[in-house]
Amino acid sequence: NLAICFAVRDSLRNSGFRAQDLEVFWEDCLRRGVAARTLARATGAVAPEEAFTLGLLQDFGMLAMLRASRKDFSQWGRWREMLPAARKEDELSHFGVTHDALARMLGERWGLPTLLVESMAWHHAPADPRVPADARDLAKLAFTADLVGVLLSARSAEALAAARAAITEQFGIADADADRLLAGIAPEVEAAATALGMRVSRQPSFATVLAEANRTLVQMNTSYEDLTRRLEATLAEKEALMAQLGEANAALARLAYFDPLTNLCNRRHY
Repeated sequence: NLAICFAVRDSLRNSGFRAQDLEVFWEDCLRRGVAARTLARATGAVAPEEAFTLGLLQDFGMLAMLRASRKDFSQWGRWREMLPAARKEDELSHFGVTHDALARMLGERWGLPTLLVESMAWHHAPADPRVPADARDLAKLAFTADLVGVLLSARSAEALAAARAAITEQFGIADADADRLLAGIAPEVEAAATALGMRVSRQPSFATVLAEANRTLVQMNTSYEDLTRRLEATLAEKEALMAQLGEANAALARLAYFDPLTNLCNRRHY
């Protein structure tokens, strides 16, 4: 597992990207690896180190894709905070291919273990009936670890809800237990970085992540309430305008069909 991690990382070291950008990318990968390993330990579904390797490498196709297309690395800064499904659609529109498909091609070319290649290829759709039976548990771990990685990058209410839902749906872990698992990821990321010789920023505690996610939820609710008030005001204005229009139409009918002096029906009315 260590050999595979080092080999893949070193194969993309001379990519032409800035060192700072690569550090951010591999930090996100490391978060996924640690998240996958943490979930594997909690569920006993697969060997933790297998899960760590998959989590670390499942998005390396993105780096290869950016390098091959000579795209600006700033795209990753935007994609890293998007939910996986939305990011995958955006990749397809930008490149005509997605990182999971590219990871399958590169993994097969490099002779990586078939289980690892299949798990990377299906980590966005672990429930697909075409997923090989022996790769299904690893694909589920990678799918969930992807959402945890987004949560730790974006720290938004949407990402928190998605990560919790995935942990519950894929492994039957309750929210309270899920939060305890998430709380242990930050220190493990820093420890794993030291072991692999990677440089990562100071990892925020889960309490910080949770606080920022709740803050975004409050902002969303405030925006929703403001939007609701504006919608209600617009509807009230529309109703008032409809009433005025009705009155104007009635007045126009009187002018058109009745004589203004005698108030009798005119020829147009007949």
